[in-house]
Amino acid sequence: VSTTPSVSHIAAAIETALQTISGLRTAPYLADSISPPIALVSIEEVLYHGAFAGGDVVHTFTVFVVVQRASDRAGAQAVEGFMSQAGDNSIRAAIEADPTLNGVVSTLYVEKSGPPAPVIINEAIYLSVPFTVIVHA
Repeated sequence: VSTTPSVSHIAAAIETALQTISGLRTAPYLADSISPPIALVSIEEVLYHGAFAGGDVVHTFTVFVVVQRASDRAGAQAVEGFMSQAGDNSIRAAIEADPTLNGVVSTLYVEKSGPPAPVIINEAIYLSVPFTVIVHA
């Protein structure tokens, strides 16, 4: 990668990778209203000097996956599928399938997921799980 891509370009590329999971809605930003299941991409931090002369800019993103209401057993089961290392609903597998995000970044990996927790959005309680994605641009 010759120039560092913008934060929004990386977020959009992560969203595109997540669209390979059937039935999962995606957004490259935190939305005010949602329709679960949905994955929301959020930038957490940028480290500008991972190497000399400003090379290897490291971005940390959080992908929040929000599923059914927290009291719903199906919500807990859905979270388990998204948190699995492999499988059709694996967030890790979808993001790491192409670690360059179609040439947008140098490499990336999903560092961790969890813990699942209830989240209130527009007075409704949903179950959410965060995924930490480390991107080297």
